[in-house]
Amino acid sequence: MVTVKKDYNYDLQKFVVSKLDNKSHKYHIDIGCGDRHLYKVIADGASLAFYKGIEADDVWEENSINIPNKGYTIYDYVYMLDVIEHLDEATLDMYFRKINKWMRNDGTLIISTPHINNLYQMVSFWEEPEHKRPYIKGTIEVLCNKYDLYIDKHYKFHWFINPFKRVVNELLGLDNWNKDIYFLKKAVK
Repeated sequence: MVTVKKDYNYDLQKFVVSKLDNKSHKYHIDIGCGDRHLYKVIADGASLAFYKGIEADDVWEENSINIPNKGYTIYDYVYMLDVIEHLDEATLDMYFRKINKWMRNDGTLIISTPHINNLYQMVSFWEEPEHKRPYIKGTIEVLCNKYDLYIDKHYKFHWFINPFKRVVNELLGLDNWNKDIYFLKKAVK
């Protein structure tokens, strides 16, 4: 058993890994991996044959990624946890094109993004200077249409609900979860 620091990211990662079909899928790539804690969470609860974590300053090219079988379509799971809201359009396009090329036809792209129909998430989203734009279900659907994907599953996540914040959100008619998690699949023709 791998020891992992438990915090907000851990809870989000544990939730995501708990939703995986981990019996046969083994190849994982984590875009925006940060401290690579997701690797430890996957290793603790899912089938893992290969993990690659990359950051924005990594060169994501075929020769730099050490693909185990030297092929293209090998990843069962591609993670972008709290990443897309930090990307400009050109970078997002580059990642989605590569993901489409390297993800298995039955693979899954997992995206989490702040849910901005929550007062506190809306405020904190714009306090982060690196955030480029918020994503809601409609904009995720636009991305899906552009890159031949579809939303297979959509989860609402909140690791801790402050009772005061819950009441304020309810009085304002807003939501109480702070993350949207999308499991996207290829629209195989």
